[in-house]
Amino acid sequence: MWLDVDRSGVGVAAFIPRDFVFEGGLSKRQGVTTQRDTVTGDRQFFKLDYSRRIEDIIALVDDATLPSYARNALSYYRDIYLGIVDYEYERGSKAVADLMYDPSLDFCDIHSGYSDLLDFLVELSGRETDALQVVENAPRDVHQPRNIIYFGAPGTGKSYELSKLAVGVDGEPGCFNKSNVTRVTFHPDYAYAQFVGCFKPFIEPEIDEESPASAIKYAPGRIEYKFVPGPFINTYVAAIGHPDQNYLLIIEEINRANPAAVFGDVFQLLDRKEDGTSEYSVATSEDLHWYMFRQWKSYLNGMKPGERNGILHSLDDPEAEKLASSISLPPNMYIWATMNSADQGVFPMDTAFKRRWDFRYMGINDGSAKLSDIAVPVGKPVRMVSWDALRRGINEVLLDAGVNEDKLLGPFFIPPPRLRDTAHFTQIFMDKVLLYLFEDAAKTKKSKVFSIEGNLTYSDICDDFKARGELAFKGMKELASVDDGKDEDVAEPDSIDGEV
Repeated sequence: MWLDVDRSGVGVAAFIPRDFVFEGGLSKRQGVTTQRDTVTGDRQFFKLDYSRRIEDIIALVDDATLPSYARNALSYYRDIYLGIVDYEYERGSKAVADLMYDPSLDFCDIHSGYSDLLDFLVELSGRETDALQVVENAPRDVHQPRNIIYFGAPGTGKSYELSKLAVGVDGEPGCFNKSNVTRVTFHPDYAYAQFVGCFKPFIEPEIDEESPASAIKYAPGRIEYKFVPGPFINTYVAAIGHPDQNYLLIIEEINRANPAAVFGDVFQLLDRKEDGTSEYSVATSEDLHWYMFRQWKSYLNGMKPGERNGILHSLDDPEAEKLASSISLPPNMYIWATMNSADQGVFPMDTAFKRRWDFRYMGINDGSAKLSDIAVPVGKPVRMVSWDALRRGINEVLLDAGVNEDKLLGPFFIPPPRLRDTAHFTQIFMDKVLLYLFEDAAKTKKSKVFSIEGNLTYSDICDDFKARGELAFKGMKELASVDDGKDEDVAEPDSIDGEV
């Protein structure tokens, strides 16, 4: 090691490392071992390019493709190199120990734990990661539209069908590997900053060695701001970094937020060419531009290091700068969503937004065959009737009363496990179906839907259903009983949850 000395301080001499040289390279393959197992061969000397290693560490901190524990450890050393924090031996040594140990377990097939970890992380962050982490049984061709919205009445199984297509169910493969799927749910307060990303305050965690391993003590006064990407940008970065894998962003209840406001300018990206890329690109804001610059730089460094020797570790990178100046969706990024078109508290979609999606309607009876064997108890004395027949009969009453189709009852309006809970079905039906009809679907058409005449109350309707079952609905005929042997186990619905 070559050390320089700084004597500018009064009575103080500071050592400054300039060069680091290591001896090594001996191998049993290169020499001959003696009887004393002494390895012989030509010695080799290596000069450590510590400036480049520091630049690598700084560049890797914001790489979303790396494990979180690796980014946390690198973040601590980045702050040391940038002069933000002072080095603490206990914390620093623990970060190094964890960083050396965890990758050797998570990537045991490609990382021995003895080779240069930083080189491995650089390789892992680039395109070559695809060759290292082969996703088994992941189809390369999805053969599905890139922008899909499933819509239909409540209980038609929209989320289930979307998940089935995406990742598969009951052992059947889907179109995507589960690790490549991100799911988010929109709500009225959801905004562009959460979906795309924004600058947020960030507290640097400080590990308290005396506390349990699961506890983290946050150091006061060490708050910094950093760009925190949302699910849209996280999926986008993963897709451009791994072009040989398909990535999916699932948006549940897309119209419970204002879609035009949440997507903002990126909604322009939803126009796709025949090859799946965006028809148009959009310029990045200044904060997003700097974040994407670092992502593109890391990706390019891993993809073609031999062609970029002059700018690998420089902040002046024209190629990354150009790519980060705008965003355009790659063909391997898919966005699928669900929506209830006529539910309470939903936002309208304008025509310009709608035409960028493929809409798939879930019919009111789609999937009902899966519930054909379920019988439920109704009335006094208790009779077992088919749930699907009961549901279809109620829907006929609603249609005759002028209720729109998107407010009817889907087969899964009550989850199958709760349908099979015959001991509590009456209470479940009142809590979910009758309340939904009374306060929403049939709110203005109660006299046309329920059999009781006059001013109806919710209690009146519940009492009538407990007593007469399906006859509580106007014009509905008595359903055929289903003999499944459960009649003896079902108690009379005299009270609610045991209360008189």
